[in-house]
Amino acid sequence: MMRTPGFQVYLNEKVLLNRAVLGKFDGQTSCLAFAANAGKILLHNPHESNVAGSSRQPRLNINKQITAVAAGPLLPNSTRDVLLIGTSNFLQCYDVEHNRDVFFKDVADGVNCMVVGTCGSYSSSLVVVGGNCSVQGFDSTGKEVLWTVTGGNVTALALADIDEDGSNELLVGSDDADIRVYKDDELVLQIPEADVVTALVGLGGKRFAYALRNGTIGVYQESTRLWRVKSKHTVSGTVAFDLNNDGVIELISGWSNGKVEARQAHTGDVVARDNLGSGVAALLTGQLRDQQGELELLAVSSEGQVSGPPAKLLQQPSHFSDVMHMTVTLISATHNDLINQPVVVPCDMLASSKSICCYSYM
Repeated sequence: MMRTPGFQVYLNEKVLLNRAVLGKFDGQTSCLAFAANAGKILLHNPHESNVAGSSRQPRLNINKQITAVAAGPLLPNSTRDVLLIGTSNFLQCYDVEHNRDVFFKDVADGVNCMVVGTCGSYSSSLVVVGGNCSVQGFDSTGKEVLWTVTGGNVTALALADIDEDGSNELLVGSDDADIRVYKDDELVLQIPEADVVTALVGLGGKRFAYALRNGTIGVYQESTRLWRVKSKHTVSGTVAFDLNNDGVIELISGWSNGKVEARQAHTGDVVARDNLGSGVAALLTGQLRDQQGELELLAVSSEGQVSGPPAKLLQQPSHFSDVMHMTVTLISATHNDLINQPVVVPCDMLASSKSICCYSYM
């Protein structure tokens, strides 16, 4: 099976870690928004062109170091996404379509990370912000409707229904190495880990994935750990995605060495692998090239490359088969077991940089 690029676009900008998002800011077409150096937010929409014929790449000058970026449908009675921009002391909610601020909020504890969605008893979407030892939730007007204290500086957030009661719990990771689960402002679960929690993502079926600063990635089902693996590299992005369109979610992870892996969520077995050639800055899912098609998986590199396999991967590529023989120890254990595993050392594959590539298989 031969792999060929579906399209390529050059961003010509480096992308800051975990600061790239896809949003439908006009309610219809997906747009890539990402933070670059010097306090800039750049917008790339391949479906709009300027006079010279190249894709539009307008920018917002925040003039302050950008610490977090998110997008989601926060506005009432609207399907349009808004762009959320966080810094060390404020949160800006920006309406891209109408080129205006929705609200601008001072946040004394800073914005380390954030997520948009429904949470607990709140039926309307909130933007939930993780800062220094606190979590705050703001509605579409910028009013604070949720606040709670955490044991450490917040380093990761996710919304997931891990008890399957029909409403999302708030998953919080922090630099004190704990994973906390909140229902509204009530702490319902606390799991100690071995290092700073850098990523959290819901996987469905009461499962969620986590990543640690020391290169560990794993999955819990409620409070029971299903598996974990450890690498000498660090995880720089995670996302839940049905890679082969079989109705079962895989855990996709991006790494500091450019590796992108897909693992079975319940066992941790590797089912697909690629390499961007430079560190992964973010993993995204959306419809960037085909607005009417299936969801695509996009991996954004720190050098500005975005690549992704098609949503329907009909057959495992032959160069992925060697991954199944990598030395990985999967541990089925509860959360209080010690991590004691060999280092995963994958074979890197070279790739070009500073481009957007989506791949199809023929």
